[in-house]
Amino acid sequence: MTPIHETIERQVDATPAAAAVQCGSEVLTYGELDARANRLARLLRAYGAGPDRVVAVALPRSVDLVVAVLGVLKAGSAFLPLDPEQPPARAALMLADGPVSAVVTNSVAVPAELMATLAAHPADLVCLRRDAEILETHEPTRPGVPVHPRNLAYVIHTSGSTGRPKAAMNEHEAMANRLHWMQRTFGLTPGEGVLHKTPVSFDVSLWELFWPLLVGARCVVARPSGHLDPVYLAELIDTAAVSTVHFVPTLLAAFLAAVDGGAVPPSALRRIVCSGEELPSALLSVCARVLPDAAVFNLYGPAEAAIDVMWHRCRPDDQPWVPLGLPIDGATVQVTGPAGEPVPPGTRGELILGGMPVGRGYRNRPGLTAERFVPDPFGAPGARRYRTGDAVRVWADGRMQFLGRLDRQVKLYGVRIEPGEIEAVLAGHPCVESAVVDLRRSGGSAELLGWVRPRGEAGAAGPVLGRQLRAYLRERLPVAMVPVRIMTVRQWPAGPHGKLDRRSLPER
Repeated sequence: MTPIHETIERQVDATPAAAAVQCGSEVLTYGELDARANRLARLLRAYGAGPDRVVAVALPRSVDLVVAVLGVLKAGSAFLPLDPEQPPARAALMLADGPVSAVVTNSVAVPAELMATLAAHPADLVCLRRDAEILETHEPTRPGVPVHPRNLAYVIHTSGSTGRPKAAMNEHEAMANRLHWMQRTFGLTPGEGVLHKTPVSFDVSLWELFWPLLVGARCVVARPSGHLDPVYLAELIDTAAVSTVHFVPTLLAAFLAAVDGGAVPPSALRRIVCSGEELPSALLSVCARVLPDAAVFNLYGPAEAAIDVMWHRCRPDDQPWVPLGLPIDGATVQVTGPAGEPVPPGTRGELILGGMPVGRGYRNRPGLTAERFVPDPFGAPGARRYRTGDAVRVWADGRMQFLGRLDRQVKLYGVRIEPGEIEAVLAGHPCVESAVVDLRRSGGSAELLGWVRPRGEAGAAGPVLGRQLRAYLRERLPVAMVPVRIMTVRQWPAGPHGKLDRRSLPER
């Protein structure tokens, strides 16, 4: 299967003068995008980039980001996204996962603390604006690096229960399969606008970036942090004639409320793609009322299997729950019991993914890879399936219902969170003896709460310690992983069998 960047090159040859990337008043044509990415790719090659090597990209949403990610692929390497809004300490952990040939960034647009972290890493540092003259010395022609379908395309981190994020590795073949399936299914046409607003640390951003570039459409880039402003998004979607947008359900609800409350109704919007969280069926009726011309699609997929592996076109009769849908092309799904045996319809089991989308495993984590990526008895020699840890039930009519997690992993605003990672970071504070983190739901909202048992006399500080610990976490974890409150307890409440009684933990 042809790598995505080579398919984009064919589109460049077909429509070099067409608009490819639009960010505010800045617009790059397909020809300009190709030339800038080619120059970067040649520079990265001089720094050792190549097949199955990794180049990190630390840039905010911008035209530069699109150029950088495409340039990394043209250099033959896999890209590792580093979100500039995440703490520098977390970026350092991600860079420590394995060798990185280079880091592409922009010293003007990236916080000074992160720049210091990047500069301290032994990889070569490419600052796009600072090194503009150096880049201009490289030819704008394509480097033509041979890339095998099974070479790495990207490495993306997810929360890890041990306190260390884990890096899922995905290959070119899987990414190309996912994006070509999307085009066959949705039929994007030249000139249409696809909004790129998802932080690049989430794999959804990949189809926002690359899908429009495959077919002569436009990648419309939202400003940094703009994905959290529904009024701004409504105006951008309307003025840029965006036809396709992605929302996690929580943010879709906020967007619909803004439009319903008087924000600019996006006249060109035709497709709303939802993933990252369970989609409440009640939200579908709101969307049908507020945006009657937009179809809603529910997609499902973990970072360990290129972007999405199941899809469903939502209907008004999706009550009282929205199905996960059917596998995309090249994917297989199975529901198994505790011993790995297939379960009959109506029985709760674990969702197991197979086929082309399944990734290579976790970077430099062989034990964890062996635990989650298991041999596929139905695939080719060496093929593996991925154990998602998601609990599902398949009904007799074929509909698959999501039932939550088999472990403690949770999702909040589309962010996959292992409470154990937050607990491990909290336990590293000198004033904390042990810690518990949990997601609590009330009505339609959810919040992350934390509890600690202080070491020695630290408990006397009470709320003060809680505020100190939240500041401590903000220096080490993404904002979404910082509990809204951290409370102190003298003793952990225990149930009849001596296990922790989470329900008895105070919420205030």
